[in-house]
Amino acid sequence: MRYDNAMYDARNSSVGHQQHSPRDPSLASRATFRPSPPASLTLTPALTSDTGTYHCRADFADSPSRTTVIKITLH
Repeated sequence: MRYDNAMYDARNSSVGHQQHSPRDPSLASRATFRPSPPASLTLTPALTSDTGTYHCRADFADSPSRTTVIKITLH
């Protein structure tokens, strides 16, 4: 299983200059994050080894953080 594979940090930066840094080196050349609504993470190509649980956490300055958990199965 994979957990928290990619991190997108928009703190201290302007829109369009946020940092996307996959924690898993195998995702570095395949992952693309788009923050504009609806936000999306695209893996190209998607591999069966990408199967797992992904956590998306959004931190807000004046509101509680929000976490979404997504289970992905690829065959």
